[in-house]
Amino acid sequence: MFKTLKRLGAYMGRRKWLLPCSVGLSAVNGLLSLVPFILLWLVVRMLLTAEHDLADTPLWDYALAAFIVSVTNVLLYFAALILSHLAAFRIETNMRRKAMQRLMRVPLGFFDTQNTGRMRKIIDEDSGQTHTFVAHLLPDVASCVVAPIGVIVLLFSVDWQLGAAAMIPLIGAIGIMDI
Repeated sequence: MFKTLKRLGAYMGRRKWLLPCSVGLSAVNGLLSLVPFILLWLVVRMLLTAEHDLADTPLWDYALAAFIVSVTNVLLYFAALILSHLAAFRIETNMRRKAMQRLMRVPLGFFDTQNTGRMRKIIDEDSGQTHTFVAHLLPDVASCVVAPIGVIVLLFSVDWQLGAAAMIPLIGAIGIMDI
């Protein structure tokens, strides 16, 4: 995969920074997606352990913080997708441009032996398939890798015994999967 990213980076020109920023923002988004659950846990714990008066508790502060973090999370993901789409469009455009420049230099006999519809498909549609990989899959993979790691760290930081008990079914599920 790193080899593919390096090859795609050659088509990005001076905008190589877009893709790492997008992946980084998406990873932060994956971690921030856990914060509202932590705040919800604090609210539930406070409701269950409060004696009588809830007016002196920071319930509304937790609820407001959960709302702000959720909105920030959506905005971060939106920014990550904007950056990844800008990178994907740059890659697609430069791939098509480079392919057309190469076609302009081939001998005319080349076109007698090649199917033009096939060449158009390779240049147009196949370079467009990089869009899905760069604009959608890379940011989503970053978020999908970081979030479970964050959950595991969170489980062990709350209670190491609970974390260890939660890992048993996870390891069992990974063990029965066909990878």
